[in-house]
Amino acid sequence: MVPSDAALNWTLATVNASQAVHPGLLPDLTLLGTGVMRNKLVNREAKEALAGLRTRHLVLVKSSRHIDWTRPRLLKIGYSYDAVTRITQEARGRSLEWATGIDGLSLWPSNGVFMAFMCLQMGAPFVLITGFSFSQSGHGYNSKARERSHVAQDKQSLSAALARGHRIYTNSTAFSDESGVPLLTGGNRPDHDLCQVSFPTSSGRMQEEQALLDNFTAFGTR
Repeated sequence: MVPSDAALNWTLATVNASQAVHPGLLPDLTLLGTGVMRNKLVNREAKEALAGLRTRHLVLVKSSRHIDWTRPRLLKIGYSYDAVTRITQEARGRSLEWATGIDGLSLWPSNGVFMAFMCLQMGAPFVLITGFSFSQSGHGYNSKARERSHVAQDKQSLSAALARGHRIYTNSTAFSDESGVPLLTGGNRPDHDLCQVSFPTSSGRMQEEQALLDNFTAFGTR
C-alpha cells in the first residue's frame, strides 16, 4: 500500500522483488540480499518478478562467497540500475546495532527491516514501512503464499528500534496492531520534510571494501 503521492514526494526504497508490485514506480533505492539471485524456487520467482525492471540506486549486501554472481545474473534477467553500492555483512551488522542497541551480528531481520534502519541511519527524518505482515504468508508480487522468514527477528528488531526512539511508521492498520509500529495518519504525520536520503555512489569499478565501510559509517553518524 504505497502512499498515493509516492511518485512525487517520497524517496521510494524497495527490497528484493517488492518493486514488482508497483512496476510503474521507479525506486530511488533498491536493496537486494545475497540470496535473491540463487536458484531456489522462491529465488526463481523473485527473479521472474524483477526481470526487465530498473532502480535508480542498487544496494547489494556483499556475499560471503569468493565470487559474487549477483550483477551478471541481474544483467541476464534485464534488471538495470543507474548506480550501485555494495556493503559488507559487517556494515549491515553495525547498522542493526545502531538501530536496536543489540549486537548486529546476532540479529538477522528481513531486508525490509534492515532497509528501514539504513534509511534512518543515512539521514531520513522518518520512514514509512508498508507491505509487512507478521501473520500472513506470501509476497505481494505473486500469489504463491510462501512462508515468511525472519518474523521473530523482525519483531525483536522493530521493538528495540522503536524503544530507542527511531521514527518508524506504517500505513497498515493491521500491521500496526500486530507490531506496535505507529500508524501514520494526518494527525501524527511528522512535521518535517519527507524521507530524502543519499548514498555513497560508485562510478567505474567498485569502490574498495574499506572505502565502502568508511562511507557507510560516515552516512550513519552525521
